[in-house]
Amino acid sequence: MKRTLQHLLPLMAALSLTACGGGGSASSDTPDYLPMSVGNRWTYQVTTTSPLPAQTRQELRMLDGPVPINGSPALIWRGASLSYFPALMWSYTAKTASELQNVFDANDGPPFGNLGKLTQLRLPLRSGDHYLAYDYSGLDLGTDQDGDGINETVAIRLSVDVGGAEAVQVPAGNFTNALKVSTQYRYILTYSAGGAPWVVNTTADEWYVPGLGQIKTTSSTSYSALVNYSSGVSSPAGSSSRDYALTGYKIDGHSTDTTAPTVTQPTPASNSTTSNVVEVSLGFSEDMDPYSVTAQTFTVLDASQHPVSGSFYAVDKRASLSFSQSLPPGTYTARVNDVTDALGNPLATPYSWTFNVN
Repeated sequence: MKRTLQHLLPLMAALSLTACGGGGSASSDTPDYLPMSVGNRWTYQVTTTSPLPAQTRQELRMLDGPVPINGSPALIWRGASLSYFPALMWSYTAKTASELQNVFDANDGPPFGNLGKLTQLRLPLRSGDHYLAYDYSGLDLGTDQDGDGINETVAIRLSVDVGGAEAVQVPAGNFTNALKVSTQYRYILTYSAGGAPWVVNTTADEWYVPGLGQIKTTSSTSYSALVNYSSGVSSPAGSSSRDYALTGYKIDGHSTDTTAPTVTQPTPASNSTTSNVVEVSLGFSEDMDPYSVTAQTFTVLDASQHPVSGSFYAVDKRASLSFSQSLPPGTYTARVNDVTDALGNPLATPYSWTFNVN
Protein backbone atom coordinates (compact mmCIF):
# COMPACT_ATOMS: atom_id res chain seq x y z
CA MET A 1 0.00 0.00 0.00
CA LYS A 2 1.27 3.48 -0.66
CA ARG A 3 0.41 7.07 0.04
CA THR A 4 -0.55 8.94 -3.12
CA LEU A 5 0.55 12.27 -1.67
CA GLN A 6 4.29 12.19 -1.31
CA HIS A 7 6.74 14.00 -3.57
CA LEU A 8 4.29 15.15 -6.22
CA LEU A 9 0.72 16.36 -5.94
CA PRO A 10 -0.79 16.82 -9.41
CA LEU A 11 -3.14 13.86 -9.42
CA MET A 12 -4.41 14.43 -5.90
CA ALA A 13 -4.68 18.19 -6.26
CA ALA A 14 -6.21 18.33 -9.70
CA LEU A 15 -7.60 14.80 -10.03
CA SER A 16 -8.57 14.28 -6.42
CA LEU A 17 -11.97 12.73 -7.09
CA THR A 18 -12.91 14.30 -3.82
CA ALA A 19 -15.58 12.79 -1.68
CA CYS A 20 -15.28 14.65 1.57
CA GLY A 21 -13.65 14.81 4.94
CA GLY A 22 -14.55 14.83 8.59
CA GLY A 23 -16.45 17.70 10.15
CA GLY A 24 -18.46 20.54 8.70
CA SER A 25 -21.73 20.47 6.82
CA ALA A 26 -23.66 22.50 4.32
CA SER A 27 -26.66 24.55 5.38
CA SER A 28 -30.09 23.21 4.47
CA ASP A 29 -30.43 25.57 1.51
CA THR A 30 -26.92 24.94 0.13
CA PRO A 31 -26.38 21.94 -2.17
CA ASP A 32 -23.95 19.43 -0.68
CA TYR A 33 -21.59 18.53 -3.50
CA LEU A 34 -19.32 16.57 -1.14
CA PRO A 35 -21.25 13.79 0.66
CA MET A 36 -19.13 12.96 3.68
CA SER A 37 -20.27 9.76 5.38
CA VAL A 38 -17.73 7.10 6.27
CA GLY A 39 -18.34 4.08 4.05
CA ASN A 40 -19.38 6.05 0.98
CA ARG A 41 -17.97 4.52 -2.21
CA TRP A 42 -17.55 5.47 -5.85
CA THR A 43 -16.35 3.44 -8.83
CA TYR A 44 -14.93 5.11 -11.92
CA GLN A 45 -13.99 4.18 -15.44
CA VAL A 46 -10.51 5.63 -15.89
CA THR A 47 -9.06 6.31 -19.31
CA THR A 48 -5.38 7.22 -19.65
CA THR A 49 -3.14 8.00 -22.60
CA SER A 50 0.59 8.65 -23.02
CA PRO A 51 3.21 7.99 -21.81
CA LEU A 52 1.51 4.58 -21.59
CA PRO A 53 -0.60 3.20 -24.43
CA ALA A 54 -4.25 4.22 -24.18
CA GLN A 55 -5.85 2.19 -21.41
CA THR A 56 -9.23 1.94 -19.72
CA ARG A 57 -9.66 0.44 -16.27
CA GLN A 58 -11.92 0.55 -13.22
CA GLU A 59 -10.99 2.25 -9.95
CA LEU A 60 -12.58 2.34 -6.51
CA ARG A 61 -12.68 5.33 -4.15
CA MET A 62 -14.02 5.07 -0.61
CA LEU A 63 -14.01 6.86 2.74
CA ASP A 64 -12.78 5.32 5.97
CA GLY A 65 -11.90 6.59 9.43
CA PRO A 66 -11.95 9.00 11.13
CA VAL A 67 -8.40 9.13 12.46
CA PRO A 68 -6.59 11.87 14.41
CA ILE A 69 -4.06 13.75 12.27
CA ASN A 70 -2.18 16.69 13.75
CA GLY A 71 -4.66 16.80 16.62
CA SER A 72 -7.77 17.01 14.41
CA PRO A 73 -10.04 14.34 12.88
CA ALA A 74 -9.50 13.39 9.26
CA LEU A 75 -10.90 10.74 6.99
CA ILE A 76 -8.89 8.19 5.07
CA TRP A 77 -9.42 8.56 1.35
CA ARG A 78 -8.78 5.05 0.01
CA GLY A 79 -8.36 4.16 -3.64
CA ALA A 80 -7.71 0.95 -5.54
CA SER A 81 -7.24 -0.20 -9.10
CA LEU A 82 -9.78 -2.91 -9.93
CA SER A 83 -8.29 -3.99 -13.23
CA TYR A 84 -4.95 -4.66 -14.95
CA PHE A 85 -2.77 -4.47 -11.84
CA PRO A 86 -3.28 -4.50 -8.07
CA ALA A 87 -2.60 -1.09 -6.54
CA LEU A 88 -3.83 0.37 -3.28
CA MET A 89 -3.56 4.10 -2.59
CA TRP A 90 -4.58 6.28 0.33
CA SER A 91 -4.40 9.81 1.67
CA TYR A 92 -6.07 11.95 4.32
CA THR A 93 -8.82 14.49 3.78
CA ALA A 94 -10.78 16.82 6.03
CA LYS A 95 -13.80 19.02 5.47
CA THR A 96 -14.68 22.13 7.46
CA ALA A 97 -17.49 24.60 6.96
CA SER A 98 -15.19 26.76 4.82
CA GLU A 99 -12.88 24.41 2.92
CA LEU A 100 -11.92 20.93 1.81
CA GLN A 101 -8.36 19.98 2.74
CA ASN A 102 -5.66 17.52 1.83
CA VAL A 103 -4.14 16.60 5.19
CA PHE A 104 -0.57 15.38 5.80
CA ASP A 105 1.28 13.92 8.75
CA ALA A 106 4.95 13.52 9.59
CA ASN A 107 5.17 10.29 7.59
CA ASP A 108 4.70 12.29 4.39
CA GLY A 109 7.99 14.07 4.93
CA PRO A 110 8.86 17.44 3.39
CA PRO A 111 7.53 19.45 1.80
CA PHE A 112 3.93 18.33 2.39
CA GLY A 113 4.46 16.84 5.83
CA ASN A 114 5.83 20.22 6.94
CA LEU A 115 2.75 22.05 5.64
CA GLY A 116 0.26 19.87 7.51
CA LYS A 117 -2.60 20.65 5.14
CA LEU A 118 -3.46 22.24 1.80
CA THR A 119 -6.75 23.83 0.84
CA GLN A 120 -8.23 21.97 -2.09
CA LEU A 121 -11.60 23.71 -2.46
CA ARG A 122 -13.32 26.56 -0.68
CA LEU A 123 -16.78 25.75 0.59
CA PRO A 124 -19.56 26.00 -0.15
CA LEU A 125 -19.02 25.67 -3.88
CA ARG A 126 -20.48 28.76 -5.56
CA SER A 127 -20.76 29.39 -9.28
CA GLY A 128 -18.51 32.27 -10.34
CA ASP A 129 -15.91 31.87 -7.58
CA HIS A 130 -12.26 32.22 -8.64
CA TYR A 131 -9.37 31.94 -6.22
CA LEU A 132 -5.89 30.67 -5.42
CA ALA A 133 -6.32 27.64 -3.18
CA TYR A 134 -2.61 27.85 -2.30
CA ASP A 135 0.63 29.30 -3.62
CA TYR A 136 3.92 28.29 -1.99
CA SER A 137 7.52 28.69 -3.12
CA GLY A 138 10.90 27.83 -1.64
CA LEU A 139 9.62 24.70 0.13
CA ASP A 140 12.36 22.35 1.32
CA LEU A 141 12.14 19.09 -0.65
CA GLY A 142 14.02 17.28 2.10
CA THR A 143 16.53 15.67 -0.26
CA ASP A 144 19.66 16.68 -2.16
CA GLN A 145 19.20 15.45 -5.71
CA ASP A 146 22.04 17.23 -7.48
CA GLY A 147 24.84 16.21 -5.09
CA ASP A 148 25.91 19.65 -3.88
CA GLY A 149 24.98 19.02 -0.24
CA ILE A 150 21.96 21.37 -0.36
CA ASN A 151 18.35 20.23 -0.40
CA GLU A 152 16.35 21.19 -3.47
CA THR A 153 13.27 23.41 -3.23
CA VAL A 154 9.81 23.20 -4.76
CA ALA A 155 7.00 25.60 -5.54
CA ILE A 156 3.34 24.53 -5.71
CA ARG A 157 0.32 26.49 -6.85
CA LEU A 158 -3.37 25.61 -7.31
CA SER A 159 -6.00 27.94 -8.77
CA VAL A 160 -9.72 27.15 -8.89
CA ASP A 161 -12.57 28.44 -11.08
CA VAL A 162 -16.13 27.41 -10.25
CA GLY A 163 -18.38 27.50 -13.31
CA GLY A 164 -22.06 26.83 -13.72
CA ALA A 165 -24.31 23.78 -13.82
CA GLU A 166 -24.04 21.60 -16.93
CA ALA A 167 -25.59 18.44 -18.32
CA VAL A 168 -23.17 15.52 -18.04
CA GLN A 169 -23.53 11.91 -19.14
CA VAL A 170 -21.49 9.15 -17.49
CA PRO A 171 -22.02 5.37 -17.23
CA ALA A 172 -23.79 5.87 -13.88
CA GLY A 173 -26.46 8.10 -15.46
CA ASN A 174 -27.36 11.41 -17.03
CA PHE A 175 -27.16 14.50 -14.82
CA THR A 176 -28.45 17.97 -15.67
CA ASN A 177 -27.14 19.77 -12.57
CA ALA A 178 -23.42 18.99 -12.55
CA LEU A 179 -21.40 21.94 -11.25
CA LYS A 180 -18.19 22.43 -13.24
CA VAL A 181 -14.98 23.19 -11.33
CA SER A 182 -11.77 23.92 -13.26
CA THR A 183 -8.34 23.71 -11.62
CA GLN A 184 -4.81 24.57 -12.66
CA TYR A 185 -1.94 23.05 -10.71
CA ARG A 186 1.79 23.76 -11.03
CA TYR A 187 4.75 22.03 -9.40
CA ILE A 188 8.29 23.35 -9.90
CA LEU A 189 11.41 21.56 -8.63
CA THR A 190 14.43 23.89 -8.52
CA TYR A 191 17.97 22.53 -8.24
CA SER A 192 20.31 24.39 -5.91
CA ALA A 193 23.26 23.70 -8.23
CA GLY A 194 21.49 25.44 -11.10
CA GLY A 195 20.20 24.05 -14.36
CA ALA A 196 16.72 23.82 -15.76
CA PRO A 197 13.96 23.23 -13.16
CA TRP A 198 11.50 20.40 -13.47
CA VAL A 199 8.04 21.82 -14.17
CA VAL A 200 4.76 19.93 -14.03
CA ASN A 201 1.47 21.55 -15.08
CA THR A 202 -1.91 19.85 -14.65
CA THR A 203 -5.24 21.29 -15.77
CA ALA A 204 -8.51 19.59 -14.95
CA ASP A 205 -12.25 20.04 -15.36
CA GLU A 206 -14.33 18.35 -12.66
CA TRP A 207 -18.09 17.99 -12.38
CA TYR A 208 -19.93 17.65 -9.04
CA VAL A 209 -23.55 16.65 -8.43
CA PRO A 210 -25.39 17.41 -5.17
CA GLY A 211 -25.60 14.34 -2.98
CA LEU A 212 -23.25 12.32 -5.24
CA GLY A 213 -19.94 14.15 -5.33
CA GLN A 214 -17.56 14.09 -8.26
CA ILE A 215 -18.99 12.30 -11.30
CA LYS A 216 -16.49 13.20 -14.01
CA THR A 217 -12.98 14.55 -14.51
CA THR A 218 -11.03 15.35 -17.66
CA SER A 219 -7.39 16.28 -17.16
CA SER A 220 -4.08 16.81 -18.91
CA THR A 221 -0.56 17.00 -17.53
CA SER A 222 2.61 18.28 -19.16
CA TYR A 223 6.10 18.00 -17.71
CA SER A 224 9.55 19.17 -18.67
CA ALA A 225 12.67 17.01 -18.95
CA LEU A 226 13.85 15.68 -15.58
CA VAL A 227 17.57 15.44 -14.88
CA ASN A 228 18.79 12.39 -12.97
CA TYR A 229 22.04 13.57 -11.40
CA SER A 230 22.92 10.08 -10.15
CA SER A 231 22.87 8.39 -13.55
CA GLY A 232 23.41 11.44 -15.71
CA VAL A 233 20.43 10.41 -17.85
CA SER A 234 17.49 12.75 -18.28
CA SER A 235 13.87 11.71 -18.64
CA PRO A 236 12.34 13.44 -21.66
CA ALA A 237 9.60 16.01 -21.53
CA GLY A 238 6.12 14.76 -22.26
CA SER A 239 2.42 14.89 -21.53
CA SER A 240 -0.42 12.64 -20.44
CA SER A 241 -4.16 12.71 -19.92
CA ARG A 242 -6.45 10.96 -17.48
CA ASP A 243 -10.24 11.00 -17.47
CA TYR A 244 -12.64 9.66 -14.83
CA ALA A 245 -16.32 8.80 -15.35
CA LEU A 246 -18.59 7.58 -12.56
CA THR A 247 -19.82 3.98 -13.06
CA GLY A 248 -21.42 3.30 -9.69
CA TYR A 249 -21.78 4.51 -6.11
CA LYS A 250 -22.96 3.72 -2.62
CA ILE A 251 -23.68 6.98 -0.81
CA ASP A 252 -25.50 7.34 2.51
CA GLY A 253 -27.31 4.02 2.02
CA HIS A 254 -28.26 4.59 -1.63
CA SER A 255 -26.49 2.32 -4.11
CA THR A 256 -26.47 1.60 -7.82
CA ASP A 257 -25.75 -2.06 -7.02
CA THR A 258 -27.32 -4.17 -4.25
CA THR A 259 -26.62 -7.60 -5.74
CA ALA A 260 -24.30 -9.94 -3.85
CA PRO A 261 -21.28 -11.17 -5.82
CA THR A 262 -21.20 -14.83 -6.78
CA VAL A 263 -18.26 -17.22 -6.99
CA THR A 264 -16.90 -18.46 -10.30
CA GLN A 265 -13.84 -20.64 -10.95
CA PRO A 266 -11.44 -21.40 -8.04
CA THR A 267 -7.76 -22.03 -8.79
CA PRO A 268 -6.51 -24.69 -8.17
CA ALA A 269 -9.81 -26.33 -9.05
CA SER A 270 -11.85 -27.99 -6.33
CA ASN A 271 -10.71 -31.58 -5.57
CA SER A 272 -7.87 -31.29 -8.09
CA THR A 273 -4.31 -32.53 -7.70
CA THR A 274 -1.55 -30.32 -9.02
CA SER A 275 2.04 -29.20 -8.42
CA ASN A 276 4.00 -25.96 -8.13
CA VAL A 277 1.18 -24.01 -6.45
CA VAL A 278 2.41 -20.48 -5.72
CA GLU A 279 -1.02 -18.82 -5.73
CA VAL A 280 -4.58 -19.70 -4.74
CA SER A 281 -7.36 -17.58 -6.23
CA LEU A 282 -11.09 -17.37 -6.64
CA GLY A 283 -13.08 -15.68 -9.40
CA PHE A 284 -16.18 -13.57 -8.83
CA SER A 285 -19.04 -12.26 -10.92
CA GLU A 286 -17.93 -8.64 -10.46
CA ASP A 287 -15.08 -6.45 -9.28
CA MET A 288 -14.24 -6.96 -5.62
CA ASP A 289 -13.12 -4.52 -2.92
CA PRO A 290 -9.37 -5.21 -2.48
CA TYR A 291 -9.51 -3.87 1.09
CA SER A 292 -11.94 -6.66 2.05
CA VAL A 293 -9.49 -9.41 1.00
CA THR A 294 -7.45 -10.05 4.16
CA ALA A 295 -6.12 -12.84 6.35
CA GLN A 296 -9.48 -12.80 8.13
CA THR A 297 -11.59 -13.21 4.99
CA PHE A 298 -9.39 -15.42 2.78
CA THR A 299 -7.52 -18.34 4.34
CA VAL A 300 -5.65 -21.37 3.04
CA LEU A 301 -5.24 -24.13 5.63
CA ASP A 302 -2.84 -27.05 5.45
CA ALA A 303 -3.75 -30.62 6.46
CA SER A 304 -3.15 -29.70 10.12
CA GLN A 305 -5.55 -26.75 9.78
CA HIS A 306 -2.74 -24.23 10.11
CA PRO A 307 -3.11 -21.10 7.97
CA VAL A 308 -0.55 -20.57 5.22
CA SER A 309 0.80 -17.02 5.14
CA GLY A 310 0.99 -15.06 1.91
CA SER A 311 0.19 -11.80 0.16
CA PHE A 312 -3.38 -10.79 -0.66
CA TYR A 313 -4.69 -8.81 -3.60
CA ALA A 314 -7.82 -8.48 -5.70
CA VAL A 315 -7.92 -7.40 -9.34
CA ASP A 316 -9.85 -8.31 -12.51
CA LYS A 317 -12.71 -9.93 -10.57
CA ARG A 318 -10.38 -12.31 -8.73
CA ALA A 319 -9.17 -12.48 -5.14
CA SER A 320 -5.74 -14.07 -4.73
CA LEU A 321 -3.36 -15.26 -2.05
CA SER A 322 0.19 -15.64 -3.34
CA PHE A 323 3.10 -17.39 -1.67
CA SER A 324 6.85 -16.79 -1.74
CA GLN A 325 7.42 -20.41 -2.74
CA SER A 326 5.40 -23.40 -3.92
CA LEU A 327 3.17 -25.07 -1.33
CA PRO A 328 4.61 -28.31 0.09
CA PRO A 329 2.86 -31.56 -0.88
CA GLY A 330 -0.37 -32.21 0.99
CA THR A 331 -4.09 -31.46 1.15
CA TYR A 332 -5.24 -27.86 1.51
CA THR A 333 -8.54 -26.15 2.22
CA ALA A 334 -9.26 -22.60 1.01
CA ARG A 335 -12.01 -20.55 2.63
CA VAL A 336 -13.48 -17.20 1.65
CA ASN A 337 -16.05 -15.28 3.70
CA ASP A 338 -17.12 -11.68 4.31
CA VAL A 339 -15.41 -10.34 1.18
CA THR A 340 -17.39 -7.61 -0.57
CA ASP A 341 -17.73 -6.29 -4.07
CA ALA A 342 -16.50 -2.82 -4.98
CA LEU A 343 -19.69 -1.19 -3.68
CA GLY A 344 -19.71 -3.09 -0.42
CA ASN A 345 -22.13 -5.96 -1.09
CA PRO A 346 -20.95 -9.07 0.81
CA LEU A 347 -20.69 -12.59 -0.52
CA ALA A 348 -24.06 -14.20 0.21
CA THR A 349 -22.58 -17.35 1.78
CA PRO A 350 -19.03 -18.45 2.67
CA TYR A 351 -17.25 -20.56 0.08
CA SER A 352 -14.61 -23.25 0.59
CA TRP A 353 -12.86 -25.89 -1.49
CA THR A 354 -10.05 -28.40 -1.16
CA PHE A 355 -7.15 -29.31 -3.45
CA ASN A 356 -4.06 -31.47 -3.33
CA VAL A 357 -0.44 -30.63 -4.05
CA ASN A 358 1.88 -33.45 -5.10
